[in-house]
Amino acid sequence: NELASDQQHRGLSRRPGDIPARRGSGPHTARNRRGAARCSPLHLAPTGGRSVATIVFLVHGVGDDKQGWARAADGPVPCLQQLAAKHGLDPLEPDAIQFVEVLYNDIFDAVLKQWDDLSAQIVQNAPALQNTVTKVSQAIQDATHNPNTFLRYGGDVMLYAWFPTTIGRLVRLKVMSTVTDKIADIARTGNTADHTFAFIAHPLGTAVLHDALQSLATSHWVTEADIQDGGALSQLDADYKQRLHTAIQLGGDNPYRPGSAAFRPFSWILQLANTTRVIRAIRGLPEADDSLVGPQTAQHPLALFYNFINVHHVDDPICLVKPYEIPERWRDAAIDIPVEHVFDPNVHAFNHYLSNPRVYHQVFARCGLTTPQSDAQIEALYDSEQEGGGRFKLKQFVEAKLKPGAEDKLKSLRQQAQAAAHEQGEAVAERMVAIQKGWQNWVEEFRGGA
Repeated sequence: NELASDQQHRGLSRRPGDIPARRGSGPHTARNRRGAARCSPLHLAPTGGRSVATIVFLVHGVGDDKQGWARAADGPVPCLQQLAAKHGLDPLEPDAIQFVEVLYNDIFDAVLKQWDDLSAQIVQNAPALQNTVTKVSQAIQDATHNPNTFLRYGGDVMLYAWFPTTIGRLVRLKVMSTVTDKIADIARTGNTADHTFAFIAHPLGTAVLHDALQSLATSHWVTEADIQDGGALSQLDADYKQRLHTAIQLGGDNPYRPGSAAFRPFSWILQLANTTRVIRAIRGLPEADDSLVGPQTAQHPLALFYNFINVHHVDDPICLVKPYEIPERWRDAAIDIPVEHVFDPNVHAFNHYLSNPRVYHQVFARCGLTTPQSDAQIEALYDSEQEGGGRFKLKQFVEAKLKPGAEDKLKSLRQQAQAAAHEQGEAVAERMVAIQKGWQNWVEEFRGGA
């Protein structure tokens, strides 16, 4: 009944393919068609009302993001608000959507401030990591000991992937607590049935979110015995123990574990420039065949989501490093969306992905704000975004802007990314950081010569 209600209020069926996009098995399915007749953006028609608010968790990627990043002038919330206004929709917040910023970069900031002491402790506890620690220290030095530069050039990939049980664990716990605290707050003040929950994540954030939700779904859930006198968590302060008690009363058995009595699937997840395979390759892990962070299917009903959408830009070099592939068991239900629009040279940017009609339509339609459109109608929206911008390929964009050497540098970055296909472990991390740094420099040089 809950699933039927979730579908009905959106005007969507159980299968996400009803929203025009490509179901796909891999990262390079057929490219988007062009040449659709010019039409009004009003084809993205409002539904005329809704009764359920969508909580959308926004998870950042690589960089030096700080508190408030999601609502900053160049953040995803203003971007989506502007797109909604452009199409005649009412303001998204607070009635239709409630955006929740997920920040984990503060963990990396804290680590870097104490790196000298922490690195010594890491080596003391795990001598085998000496070489890894040395590489991170060298990268910090190369960034002139500027944490923002280190993180912007992909240093956070090193910290998260190379130290999964220490730094990585803290990051996952931060994401998990942000999600569960928000849901618990709603449960304390109302009814979670009045809300649906969704996620939008960008590069490193896609892997962090995957790992955090997987841990959330499979971890041991705290019991009353744990927080009573003599229990494992009895020394916690009273306020935190009360919060745990509330969570226990709400869930009993882990309410985020598919199959438990209290479990209710999240609505959808939108993964932009997915790096899940990259992080696993750095750690030397196999494909995540046991992942619960995917769509429910008849053959695999134990999953966290009703819908799973993966998006990659065909000219984004970050996406070429271990391109994400939708697992075989999800392929009848998950969507893979290749995009190729160029509105700005930084096609890897969070907002550049969101500005694509094929992407933001997924957000608006799945939040019940618009009606699903035909593939041709979605195609026609490209013409309304910027004059000709939606039809650019990156190569044509580079040529049109007449940047000497820019195309050769871009070709080199792609070749470096594709060379990672057969690499594993630290080699993948080093290549990912090199490409991230090379891409940032390419964008800055491109803009600087304008």
